[in-house]
Amino acid sequence: MPAGLALLFAFPFPYFEVLHSPNELSRLYQVRALVDEGTPAVNAEVQRFGSMGDLSVGTRGRLFPNKAPGISFLGAPIYFAIERLRGGADRVPNRALLYFLRLFLCALPTLLLLEPLRRHAARVSGDGRAADAAVLTYAFGSLALTYSLLFFSHQLAANLAIGSFLAIERARERPRAAFEVLGAALAGLAVVTEYTLAPVAVMLAIYAVVVSPRRLSTAGRVVLGALPFAILLGWYQLDAFGSPFRVSYEFVQNRTFASWHAQGLMGLTWPKASSLAGNLFSPARGLFAFSPAMLIAILGLRPYVRESPKEGVLALGVTAFYLFFAASFLYQAWGWMLGPRHLAPLMPFLVTPLACAFALLRRRRSRSPGWNLAGGAAAGLAVGSILVTGLCTAVYPHIPERFSAALSHLVWPLAASGHFPYNLAEVALGRVAVWTWIPWLGGVALVALVVALRVLEKPRSWPSVAVGLLTLAAFVGLLFVAVPRVTPQERSMRAWIERTWEPTAHDVRPGLF
Repeated sequence: MPAGLALLFAFPFPYFEVLHSPNELSRLYQVRALVDEGTPAVNAEVQRFGSMGDLSVGTRGRLFPNKAPGISFLGAPIYFAIERLRGGADRVPNRALLYFLRLFLCALPTLLLLEPLRRHAARVSGDGRAADAAVLTYAFGSLALTYSLLFFSHQLAANLAIGSFLAIERARERPRAAFEVLGAALAGLAVVTEYTLAPVAVMLAIYAVVVSPRRLSTAGRVVLGALPFAILLGWYQLDAFGSPFRVSYEFVQNRTFASWHAQGLMGLTWPKASSLAGNLFSPARGLFAFSPAMLIAILGLRPYVRESPKEGVLALGVTAFYLFFAASFLYQAWGWMLGPRHLAPLMPFLVTPLACAFALLRRRRSRSPGWNLAGGAAAGLAVGSILVTGLCTAVYPHIPERFSAALSHLVWPLAASGHFPYNLAEVALGRVAVWTWIPWLGGVALVALVVALRVLEKPRSWPSVAVGLLTLAAFVGLLFVAVPRVTPQERSMRAWIERTWEPTAHDVRPGLF
């Protein structure tokens, strides 16, 4: 794992204390409760640190996060170690704990899986350069970057799911029972981490059995690996909510959230074209508005199925499920976020299709001017994904619902006025200094350049480079021009964000970490 990539993931710390981020703090409270009180209930932490929206009322009036508990269970050992090193819970402030939970549970697993993902994509696509471009685009130009830097469950669940797939693939290459058990265990843990991974876990289990020459024994190992986590989740739900088959979303404390989750199946209703279009194309939160390269990846599913039919069908199934989810989940229930956060587990399954698409373009670029120009356009979209996702993630990854355009209406004005959050350099200096972001932004720009050079590698031509630059300019331009006008409500919300912007309002205090 190159140290430069690790630093790019570890450097930013988008932390805004005034937000009291419910999604993150509800899990952080539970991490503290598991270690300090020996219970998953967070009543004591709510009294100590304050309440927030993402809570459910369980048995005997106890409070729990309204999420699956897996990330909290995995975070408890990290907090235990930090607490022992620091000499007590009172010496571990929430902001410091949040940084390390983000780092060890979301960022580092993503980084550690990049090389196995790259090797797999290179094997299937037959093009190592295309695989390099695909995995870097995934890491820095998709939801993977955003949710690697936040203590949400989505990226951890994504890493567990793709880790399960890679373990199953390893079992195919080197038939060992341990890899099959590991693959099933990771899929089971993914469901404990995020309920919506259940259909993906089922697909992975079926895939493991289908690709195995010893299907009956593989099925037994799949059950063996997944069963402990099914028991763990059932025990938690029985203790917290009175039944192993009742989940936290049924007991949400916040009335608005409860009304959303009461519709359909935990908020899933009939698919709507408007919801799908909003979650894919809206400049406020659309996947392709931040990561247009993922559209290339979806187009790359066809050559993926052709190159490796069974793997391709699995990726196609996972993609179909998440597109159905995007069309069916209530649009307003996604919350303050950057992009459609629940689609983060889909992103690693699109790495190999993206590599297949890049490889196809690279092979055919020398055959005709049309393919040459298409390669330039693909490079421009990949670079646009990295630059836009990187800037939005670094500056403000909590886009309120009322904004109709994330980049032009909120993120760019904040960045232009010097509103950048904490980073590790500022912690070392002991004060806020916006100029410390220049190396990080330069590093992300360098990653984008590497991706462009991989996609446009020889025979490189000026027409393809020109098309790439024009595509990049057109994409960014659309995010500023083809959007609604700024509303008074948006101006008011942006003014509130600027007034309460902690890093520019206060010096970094000693003991931040």
